[in-house]
Amino acid sequence: MKKRVVCLILSLALCLGLALPAAAAFSDVPASHWAYDSVNDVVDKGLFNGTSATTFSPNSTMTRAMLITVLYRYAGAPAVDGTVGSATTYTDVADSAYYADAVIWGVEHDIFPMWFLYNSRNAADVSTTFQPNAVVNRAEFASMLYSFMQDAMGDKADETDTAAVMVYLSSEPGCRFTDMTADAICQSMPEIAGCSIEKDVVFGIINVMMGWAYPNGILTGTSATTMSPEGSVTRAQVAAMLARFYQKYGEASHGEEPSAVSCTNQVIQLVNEQRAQNGLAPLQTSTAIGEAAQIRAGELPSLFEHTRPDGRSCFTVLAEVGLRYGTAGENIAYGYATPEQVVDGWMNSPGHRANILNGSFTAIGVGYNPEGNYWVQLFIG
Repeated sequence: MKKRVVCLILSLALCLGLALPAAAAFSDVPASHWAYDSVNDVVDKGLFNGTSATTFSPNSTMTRAMLITVLYRYAGAPAVDGTVGSATTYTDVADSAYYADAVIWGVEHDIFPMWFLYNSRNAADVSTTFQPNAVVNRAEFASMLYSFMQDAMGDKADETDTAAVMVYLSSEPGCRFTDMTADAICQSMPEIAGCSIEKDVVFGIINVMMGWAYPNGILTGTSATTMSPEGSVTRAQVAAMLARFYQKYGEASHGEEPSAVSCTNQVIQLVNEQRAQNGLAPLQTSTAIGEAAQIRAGELPSLFEHTRPDGRSCFTVLAEVGLRYGTAGENIAYGYATPEQVVDGWMNSPGHRANILNGSFTAIGVGYNPEGNYWVQLFIG
């Protein structure tokens, strides 16, 4: 009982004063940092999270899991069909992984380059490993961002400038990036050899990088004569390139507004991402705890407290849906327009952060009431 009361008091004392966060302030991205504006921009838009409450880790390399998660958020984190096992061929992505829905979405929407999906051009030679911790290189980043643009930006999407690419390929060697020839890319990226027929995949990379990313200022050269397609990208570099992309293309064309279910699922995903970054097991969910959280979200406009409108404790809703538990906690908030904003707000509030990163909790339910943007997290252990 004592733990439960402590969680309740912490949340009550801090939740009532929860306000929308200002621009991100990371100790490792001071105002003098070259990517300061870009990092703040993409964090404020909910595309990136910090690696902790006070750090961004700008020089850490971008992994496949990180990048597909960022693009998935940019797309609005739409609902996906099936599980990792039913929707993909990957065996190294757990359904509980923070990036699981993003990977399913990436496969469904053809975001990944061919060599993420196949080991060769034989259609039966599918890849069974996503390699979530593999570092993304500049060619892969450009390819995925271009595919994302084609899928998510609607009428704002551009095609590659084929004429510009042909001029580039036919120009004098001294006028080209020396590492952006077919032979140079084959040598620097041998992993794509099995996916190429007469270097078609290689020319696809040249087409995207030199016919779209470079002319539009998304990518710049790494020197006067090099583009470094095989070079890894850091979190700060991706932030800068995405900020340029956003400035040119704006928000994704989501179509319909995200559903309440999509919003709550995204909150759970973001929470488990934060727990993973802090060495904690992911929280599970169930229909019952989700129902309890949704009941609470419906009650908050009447009384924005951890007491229910009839005067009972907020935790009585758990018994109403048949849940047994040893310890419990509740986070509430209102006024936050997106899942990213509300999770960021909670993570920057000590009491709420303590609930999210509580190692004794094993399950979470999230409720969302769009009338006023009321949010609830219920935790049990």
